[in-house]
Formats: sequence, C-alpha cells, structure tokens
Amino acid sequence: MRFGRTGSRLLAVCLLLLAFILAFSGCTVFAVRPAVSGETTGAETTGTTEPAEGSLVALLLENEEIPAFNQAVVKKIHEYYTHYYVGDLGTDAELAAAIADFYLEYRNLIDETDQSEVTDLLCESYLAAAGDKYAYYMNPEAYAEYSSDMTGNYVGIGVQVTNDAVARIITVTAVFPDTPAYEAGVLAGDTIEAVGDTPASTISFAELVNRIRGEEGTEVTVTFGRGGETYTRTMTRRTVVQVTASSSILPGTPKIGVITITEFDQTTAPQFKAALSALLDEGVDGLIFDLRNNPGGLLSSILAVLDYMVPDGTPLAGYEYYDGSVEGDVANSRRYDGTTTDHVLPADLPVAVLCNQHTASAGELFTCAMQDYGKEGLLDVTIVGTVTYGKGTMQTMVNLGSGCATTISFAMYNPPYSGNYEGIGVTPDLPVELSEEAQNKSIWALTPEEDLQKQAAIGSISERAVSE
Repeated sequence: MRFGRTGSRLLAVCLLLLAFILAFSGCTVFAVRPAVSGETTGAETTGTTEPAEGSLVALLLENEEIPAFNQAVVKKIHEYYTHYYVGDLGTDAELAAAIADFYLEYRNLIDETDQSEVTDLLCESYLAAAGDKYAYYMNPEAYAEYSSDMTGNYVGIGVQVTNDAVARIITVTAVFPDTPAYEAGVLAGDTIEAVGDTPASTISFAELVNRIRGEEGTEVTVTFGRGGETYTRTMTRRTVVQVTASSSILPGTPKIGVITITEFDQTTAPQFKAALSALLDEGVDGLIFDLRNNPGGLLSSILAVLDYMVPDGTPLAGYEYYDGSVEGDVANSRRYDGTTTDHVLPADLPVAVLCNQHTASAGELFTCAMQDYGKEGLLDVTIVGTVTYGKGTMQTMVNLGSGCATTISFAMYNPPYSGNYEGIGVTPDLPVELSEEAQNKSIWALTPEEDLQKQAAIGSISERAVSE
C-alpha cells in the first residue's frame, strides 16, 4: 500500500464495489490505512469517558432503551465521520435518533448484558444511519482476521462479495476457479441469504463473516439467492492460494494474449507485470484485459498496474477529498511498488478491456483509465461488455481502539481524464450482452461460443491488427 503525498492523509483503498471483499475468501477491497495523521489512531479503551453535553454520545446515553456501551469507541467513530466523511450526517440529534432506530430494530440479536456486543451493534447502526453504504465495522475478532487477509492466501469458500450496509444485502461479485464455491455452482450476482439456519439479515456482517470462515477441512452450509429463488450448498472450507492476474494466448491468428485480473490485492501487480512481460516478449498481436466480475481492491495495486503500462508523467487517478481538496497521481518510473522494469504497452498494440455489471471500484478505475488513454491517443483501446457497477468513492480504515475498526468513505476518485462515475458506471465503447443462459454460468465456465463478449473483443483486435 502506498502512503499519500500529503503528510496529513494516507490514501487507502478503491473498493469495491461495493465494497468489501468478503473475509469468506480472505481478501479485501480496502487497505488498512487511516485517512488522517499519518498513522492508525486508537481510541481510549475505557468506556467511562464523560461526553460533552448535547453530543451524540450524550444523546445516546439519554436513551433509556440503550444499555451501557463503550462510549470512547462510539465517540471515536463519530469524530472520524464528523471530520472526514464525504456524505452528510445531519445534526447530532438526527443522527442519534437514526442510530437508536437501527439499534432497537436489531437488539434482539445480541446479549445486551455484554457491553462489547452493545457497542458493536451501535457502531454498525452508526454506519447505517450515516448512509455510508460502502462502509463496514469490524469487532476485534473480525479486524484480526481482516488484517491477515491482504496476502492473497486464505481459508474459505472462494468468493468475493459486496456488502450494502444500508440495505443489508450481501452480493457475490466473483467466484474464483477451483474453489468450493465454484464447484458448488455459486455465481456472481447471487446473494447470501443464510449461514446454516441463521438468516443473514438477522446477524451483523462481521458475525456472518465469522460464521462462514473457519478451519480448513470443516464444512459450512450457505443459502444463496438467485432470480427470486434460493438454493443451499454445503461446502468444505479449504486454503486457496489466490492468483489475481493470470495470462494465456488464444489459439489461431492473430496471436492474442489474455490477462485476467480478478481483483487488485498485494499479489496483483507483480503477477500482472510477469504476465504482461511474457506476452509482450512472445510478440502478441493484441491483448485482452478481462476485468469482468473484478470488484476492486487496493489503490496502491491499481496504481502499480497502470504505472507499468503508460509513460512517465501520464495521469493515473485523481482524488477529491471530504474537505474539497484535490490530489492526483501520475506514472513515475514504477515508484508505486519499487520496481524499475520499463515495459510500456506499445501505443499501436490493439487492446480490448472486458467489463460487466460486476466490474467495480478499482476494476472500474482500470477500465475507465484505459478508455481515457484510448481517447487521448496514448493507447489503442476498445472497452467491450456492459456498463460497470458505478462505485466512485474511496474508503479508508481507522482503528477505533479496543481492537475495533471501521471504514469511512472519505474521497471520490476520478479516472485520468474523465469524470467521476459514482452511481453511473463506465459505458463500454462496444456494448455486448451475454445470452440469458450464459449469464447463469460462471465466467470461467463459458465455452468460446457462449462468451460473446470475448468473441467481440477478439473481433475488435483482429480488425485493428489486420488494418495495421
């Protein structure tokens, strides 16, 4: 992960999509970095801090239906959101009332004699009341697991998801090949409806994560939703070594290389660079970058990937923060991951980028950046597929103390030359839908005949390669 260029903030993540990449798979959309002060900030662990009169914490304390909670943690989350959130919180009184409403709706799910459980639910209620749909709160157990999720290796079922904290909907955004979920027929777009006999809507996101994760070789039963119906699968958890960037060469002529990027984590940039270098050394006539179902990832990872493909000085991304300030990053001698390899895509090499409705966050930033480079004449690029998800906000992780942490949406991120696409998505240059039957299959399970989007990408590259 990369520190921001101002001493007052550290850039964290692009998310995705919505989202958090579920700890089921052990990966994450967000970087564990605070938005301010240059280091992770911890709250006091005591629950006895005296709140200021009229403050949000004081208002919650006045509500006789809310039991004792860790005031310092709740105060800390409110301090961060008050200063760094890109959205509108309203007044303390309005926010406290909304938090109480959420809390009272779900209080039956916790042991109210346990102050830590009350605090956890209040913090989750805070995120919902703030309307920060990309945020998530982690209790100490979930945060400890999260902190180990950045390596690319994990024990789980092999899916990525997005968590809509407001609507309380958890959606699968990617299913990795050769994993329990893939073998069970789970597809991107499915929703998580229950874990065992417990409905997902009746437990917190952190608790849901804890229940799906577990020891290697143990079983977990998950109920998924698809097209208004549900289905249940029992899967055996296992260790998955994640390859986030892989390559192949398609048969026939012209010689077309394919690089599939499933997400942007700490493993992605070196894997991508190795794949791209090998394909360029093979003398491919064109390249397809497959970003379908890519839910996003680390900002440092997407910068390192883009930095590898364009000349120094080329804009990579821009950021508009909660305070209205604007920053940007440009390609600069591979500084994002410390390497000095000089591979840059030839400007006349035909390239196609595949995207779909599950391409989000950093996946969208890559897609839109490549589209921008094509429009600026820096690369020969065509975007193929369907309109992307539409997540153009950036989150950062902050430590609340007592082992707890939360994310905050603290900036909007923009592509190199075009505008922000939050709630809009990136529109392909060549729109192509899969058939209804193909949409009900995993991307990795499609036959060449079924994959109309890849066929269109091949056709686009072939036309340009022949004309040149």
